[in-house]
Amino acid sequence: MQNDQFEQSEAQLTEVGGRRMAWRAFAVFGTAYVLLLAVWNGMDIALVGLGARLWPQAAETTWFLLAANALSLYGIALPIFCLVLKALPASAPEQHRMDVGRFMICVLMCFALMIAGNVAGMIVTGLIQLATGAETINTAYDLLTSGENLAVLLISVGVLAPIFEELICRRIMINRLRCYGQKTALVVSSLAFAGLHGNLSQFFYAFALGMFFGFLYLRTGRLRYSIALHMIINIAATVVSALAAPLLDLADVGAQELLSIGLPALLQMMAAFLLVMLEYGCALAGLVLLILRRDGFVLPGGEEHLIPRGERLRTIALNPGMLLAAAAVIALFAVGYIV
Repeated sequence: MQNDQFEQSEAQLTEVGGRRMAWRAFAVFGTAYVLLLAVWNGMDIALVGLGARLWPQAAETTWFLLAANALSLYGIALPIFCLVLKALPASAPEQHRMDVGRFMICVLMCFALMIAGNVAGMIVTGLIQLATGAETINTAYDLLTSGENLAVLLISVGVLAPIFEELICRRIMINRLRCYGQKTALVVSSLAFAGLHGNLSQFFYAFALGMFFGFLYLRTGRLRYSIALHMIINIAATVVSALAAPLLDLADVGAQELLSIGLPALLQMMAAFLLVMLEYGCALAGLVLLILRRDGFVLPGGEEHLIPRGERLRTIALNPGMLLAAAAVIALFAVGYIV
């Protein structure tokens, strides 16, 4: 009887200790995330302002804005983020290979998630605009449809962003959080990934893709697959936006001017149309595959359960770091409506 009571008391102490350890870990994670957002945005504003004073003719160009953003995030904010998260132990998932056929299926699924998330974002922001008259800014969309420096956009958006964003939101975040539950690590890292986009328009598709990329990383333990998928999605969006950008002005063109469009513009219009149709065709195929293979979305075993089921939300979300992180993301979204 005494042994049973002793074992029960020891289990309770272990449970309480695990919950407290997890509470502190998520407080540290939230604090690191807030520092990442604050340093990144603060340094970006400072560099753009400095450029406007020292080199005004270049300060508003696409390449300068992207360079300032990359230096602020990857060169300054990311090292600080990693330094703070060193306090948390890392645990990487087991590594497994994925064949080409499965990878191509993942590509189709990603297109479906991207378009579904875009539609959800347009619906939500449209309802907000209808109710309040406020319209949010989407800096990424403005850059992609500017029609300027396609090569710079492809390098920044199509190559650098996928590499560093997957490093931050998959390897660093998930490895530091998976010991508190793989589902928890997947959801929290995906929300953080969506929050990094800084506006409500991109939040929904970024969250959907973040869940898929994170799931793939947990199943394979290899960052290369999510980086490759991320690159494909970003490059496709960049190319389609660049081709379609000049066509956005045709909405204000009269019928007579529309009939006088030259051959290059006509070919560009056809290319943009074909690429959009291809994108939506891939998305439709991906949606069918998501439905047919929905039972296959199961995380591997091996996760530790340090947080009791009934205490997870309170432990993860109701601590100073995570509350501050949520407030910081909401503030970023609000700024998008005010500016």
